Amino acid sequence: MTGGCTAQACAYRDLSSDLESQDALVVGVSGDNVEGLKFFKKAHNLNFTLLSDESGKIANIFGVPTRDGGTFTSEFNGQAFELERNITTSRWTFILDKEGKVVYKNDEVNARQDTEEVLSFLKSYN
Repeated sequence: MTGGCTAQACAYRDLSSDLESQDALVVGVSGDNVEGLKFFKKAHNLNFTLLSDESGKIANIFGVPTRDGGTFTSEFNGQAFELERNITTSRWTFILDKEGKVVYKNDEVNARQDTEEVLSFLKSYN
C-alpha cells in the first residue's frame, strides 16, 4: 500500500492486455501476509496473482535482499486497516522463460517505469 508498490501494481494492471499479447503472466511476490495482499488486490482492482512470501524463501531463492517488516495502517474507502509484513523485500523484477530460466533481472527497479521496461524487453525477446 505504499506509493511505489501501488504505482507499479496499477501499471501492470493497466497494461495487462499488452503483457498478455507478449504471452506474459504477471505474478507479484511480497513479504506481506495473505490478508494484506487480499486487501491490496481488492483496493486496486488488480488482475494478476499476488503471492505472500512471509518467510522470505522465494526472495532468498532469487537473491533478493530482505529486511525486517512491521505493521502499518492504511486507509481504503474511509476505513483504516492495519497491515502486517514479516519481511520487506527489495523491489526487483524478473522475467522467466517457459522453462523457468531467468532471462531478465532488474535490481534497480523504478516502480513507475518498470512495466514499460518489461514490455520493451519482451518485445525484443519474443
